[in-house]
Amino acid sequence: MLDSLQKGDKVVMSGGMHGTVAGIEDKTLLVDVGNNVKIKFERSAIASVNKSKE
Repeated sequence: MLDSLQKGDKVVMSGGMHGTVAGIEDKTLLVDVGNNVKIKFERSAIASVNKSKE
């Protein structure tokens, strides 16, 4: 699941925050949570992924 993440995928973090993957690094993700607000999360904080349909 975490190895196949791509920009545009919808994610839910373990704390319940929803967002869209905006950037990917080795151990972290940049997640757009709305209004162009981007937060960096550890990959391990991801609870679920909905793949983008691009």
